Amino acid sequence: MILAIASVAVSSIIFQGQTSRIFIEQGRLGNDILNPISIGHQSASLTLICLERLLIKNRVNSISNQENKNNKLNLLINIIFMIFGVSLVLFAASRSPIIALIICGSLLIVKLQRQGLNILKIISILIFLVLAVNFGLEFVLNSGSSLLERFASTLNGDEFYDSRFIQRPELYQRAIQLIGENLGTGHGLEIPYVGYPHNLIIEAFLSTGVLGGFIFVILYVYALIKSITLIFNKKSSWGWLGILYIQYAIGAMFSGSLYGYYTFWYLLFAIIGLKEKIQSNHAKYCID
Repeated sequence: MILAIASVAVSSIIFQGQTSRIFIEQGRLGNDILNPISIGHQSASLTLICLERLLIKNRVNSISNQENKNNKLNLLINIIFMIFGVSLVLFAASRSPIIALIICGSLLIVKLQRQGLNILKIISILIFLVLAVNFGLEFVLNSGSSLLERFASTLNGDEFYDSRFIQRPELYQRAIQLIGENLGTGHGLEIPYVGYPHNLIIEAFLSTGVLGGFIFVILYVYALIKSITLIFNKKSSWGWLGILYIQYAIGAMFSGSLYGYYTFWYLLFAIIGLKEKIQSNHAKYCID
């Protein structure tokens, strides 16, 4: 609900004069306060939460007609906000939220298949998702989004030769060079005169050296494995948390900094600190 309210509030900036001008010039939704990457990830989180709720088995044989009505209302609300979230992701035209959304959405579909959901239902869900994305994509492209141009420039390599600003490969190359020169203690949080390297793993080695970098990688991978375990565990009620961590863990490979990527840190330590006792038919076990 909080994500839904926040996304609705964000959407209001589309109609502001200054932001509309920026969107017309750059083809991306954002302003000085909310950049396209932040808007994209927030909207991707909304989409994934709604999708995760939609994929939970619907209890059609509920106790009362009132519960059936509530289930149908919740279903409609989740569908509306999921389409709304997809549209905002496409409006933001940022690549990392879209890549994270595709990967996390695929994990949820695989989860359904592993839980024995009818293949026809899975196909129906996929068709619905394709139609929703197609609707959102057509809408934002007609509005002037630069989404396809940004992906095309990346695939063609044109963006890597744009002299207006330093590109990711050059950032990584400079960062790795500095890491090699300062293996013990690291060089610092940023590359001199450039900024942070837009990759949290590289930045961990850059700022703390080999030891600190490996500790970060261990925590990152441990939380990733635990998140996947939570997602695919039928009896766990924390699958949504695992999905959100994976989303931001993927985003951390494309953008963000150690000192400014707050949501990633919240989710990382929430996953690491989570302990859940699950009662099965034969035994009780703990995820930690």
